[in-house]
Amino acid sequence: MNIKSHGQRLHLANTIAGLDQAYVVTVVFSKWDVPRAETAGVRQPDYLYNWLLRLMVERLSWFARDNGDTIKMTFAQVRGMDPAKLEQYVEHLKGCETTIDWASLHLPVRIDTPANRRMLQVADACCGVICSAFEWDNFGNNETRYLEALKPRLWCRAEGRLHSYGLKINPFPHPRHDWATDFCRMP
Repeated sequence: MNIKSHGQRLHLANTIAGLDQAYVVTVVFSKWDVPRAETAGVRQPDYLYNWLLRLMVERLSWFARDNGDTIKMTFAQVRGMDPAKLEQYVEHLKGCETTIDWASLHLPVRIDTPANRRMLQVADACCGVICSAFEWDNFGNNETRYLEALKPRLWCRAEGRLHSYGLKINPFPHPRHDWATDFCRMP
């Protein structure tokens, strides 16, 4: 799937929003807005990737638990990242004190490419929609309409803290995106 134009992205967001059985769980991290990120090692690729993976696995396990189900996780292969590292890190997390509900996860994790898994294409498209809201283009614009269209499919627990669950944003409130605080108020 090669979604580039505004019309394609808006159509995609609206199509996904119309899927009653689809939910979006994502993590947004702005490493440029975290003080001392460089000295804390947050910008080191493995550290950052593992930490974000942990946040995602937590939320996926909570989603499955809250829905009385188990979930099989399939992650997209990341260029330059050995898939074994991801698998090893998830195994490492099992021995750590976390809030991951391991009983709600069907392990081991799977790693594949969007070319082989249509749902990874959908996940990648959702990430593109969300990225458009948080990243500025070459002219200093960001596009929140796609995310607005997708909002009904963002997973949120009954407590209504979207920024902690289906759209985990860090840091929150986001220092460069005042609109995100209002957006995360449910419904």
